[in-house]
Amino acid sequence: MGTIKSLKNKYINIPVQTRASLWFVICGFLQRGISTLTTPIFTRLLSTAEFGDYNAFSSWLEIITVFATLRLGFGVFMQGCVKFEEDRDRFASALLSLATTWWLGFLCIYLVGFRFWNNLLSLNTFEVLCMFAMMISTVAFNFWSVKKRIDFDYVPLVKLTLLVALLKPAFGIAAVLLFPEHKVEARIGSLALVELLCYSGLYISTKNKSRTWFHKFYWKYAVSYNIPLVPHFLSQTILNHSDRLMIKTMVDSDAAGIYSLAYSISLIMTMINTSIQNTLNPWIYIQIKAKKFQAIAKVAYIILIVVAFANFMLICFAPEIIYIFAPRAYHEAVYVIPPVAMGCYFLFMYCLFADFELYQAKTMYMMIASVISAVLNLVLNYLFI
Repeated sequence: MGTIKSLKNKYINIPVQTRASLWFVICGFLQRGISTLTTPIFTRLLSTAEFGDYNAFSSWLEIITVFATLRLGFGVFMQGCVKFEEDRDRFASALLSLATTWWLGFLCIYLVGFRFWNNLLSLNTFEVLCMFAMMISTVAFNFWSVKKRIDFDYVPLVKLTLLVALLKPAFGIAAVLLFPEHKVEARIGSLALVELLCYSGLYISTKNKSRTWFHKFYWKYAVSYNIPLVPHFLSQTILNHSDRLMIKTMVDSDAAGIYSLAYSISLIMTMINTSIQNTLNPWIYIQIKAKKFQAIAKVAYIILIVVAFANFMLICFAPEIIYIFAPRAYHEAVYVIPPVAMGCYFLFMYCLFADFELYQAKTMYMMIASVISAVLNLVLNYLFI
């Protein structure tokens, strides 16, 4: 009893920044981790072709989100919350309005020519509408979560993340069992429903703090900052998702399903990398603003070594992980894990150093590097697939 009380006192005495950072890492792990850990259930409920179709939807969601929302919840929003700290609520409200306006424009483009877009994406109308619903709800969550991270207000973020992380697989399993003739649509619809239920309140909350819709300076600032980043965001998304879409198109849905399983397992490292990165970003921006570059260097070296070791361990235990995660039909995926895991590490390294360019708004260098990588990825995919 005395030991527990002692540990509790030590935890309470930890600086709030350190305590928040720890919980933000846990929060990011929960967000993606529970989804990854339920993969063995879905690989047994869905055929390899259905699993491939679902992952193709996920890939299109990531790609179209870049265009339909400009990824305003990333880059410019975090930088602006630090830069315009005194006017943060109005800045957040204005950018959320900008994201909504931009999103509505793309929704109208889809509705006007929905048959053309459905054929191009190999999706049906229900799936695409779910995609648009998930886009805007996720934007609201991203804006809210960034503010919580900057303020080190980790309790509400952890609670909501855990709730959503549990509801998504629970609703997904129930939906697939209830609609066995439409398993892919059921899985997608369940995700959209959970996000709308849990994130809609965040949208309203952000707007209620400042009922700003149009703000010329903030809109112009955000667009001029993020438009050059669109090729960077798109290139990152292509690096992460083009392979699954190309395998589905050039081979078949079964092959895409097998590859997607390997990629999902490799995402164990991506979710850890992303959790660490999301935790470090606000701290790095604050250190850059204070010109404390040596402090960043010390932390960066340690983080890079830890992440490299974690990726190495994932590669070592790839066969055992595949055996646990899926039935025999998926076992060829073991050969995909090593190169994908190494790719995840280099992407983490790149994003860590890119924070400096993001803060200084020197986004052209990021765009050039990302575009070159994406084009090379597409060419190599085409040649080797």
